[in-house]
Amino acid sequence: MYKRNSEEIQTILLNNIKWLIKRNDKTCEELANHLDIDFSTLTAYENGDKLPDIDMLIKIAYIFDVSVDWLLGIHREE
Repeated sequence: MYKRNSEEIQTILLNNIKWLIKRNDKTCEELANHLDIDFSTLTAYENGDKLPDIDMLIKIAYIFDVSVDWLLGIHREE
């Protein structure tokens, strides 16, 4: 059973997006352009003021070659 609440998932998502940006040596401006969104929208994601919708999560996952599950911190236990 999955035991995280929405605030925990949001924190994980924001931390994972920040980590991916740093790890891939991308600037926020480059990522915003690649995602076809305003820089202010990406900043709002990073600050936790706004959450990306499912379509944006899929774009972010695709750009960084990770799964949406990974972005959200969801790991299935075998």
